[in-house]
Amino acid sequence: MGRAQAALPVAPPGADGEVPGKFLAYLRKALDKGQLVLPPDLSEAQAQSLLNRLGRLVWNVKIFDPYEHGRGVARTWPDT
Repeated sequence: MGRAQAALPVAPPGADGEVPGKFLAYLRKALDKGQLVLPPDLSEAQAQSLLNRLGRLVWNVKIFDPYEHGRGVARTWPDT
């Protein structure tokens, strides 16, 4: 008998680094063009270093269908 079939794809969307990679590329492009506003205590070199460190992390990406209305969001919003 062969191997059991997985219920989910072997690599769910975002697991291969596609989502974080595209997001970080967008941030790098915005930083290079001067379109990203940095906090006063963060230099451009520090921001590049931060993006590099974030690129080496494993991201836990969860992609959900959009809510049809805000009631579901309001129910899950933490009490403040």
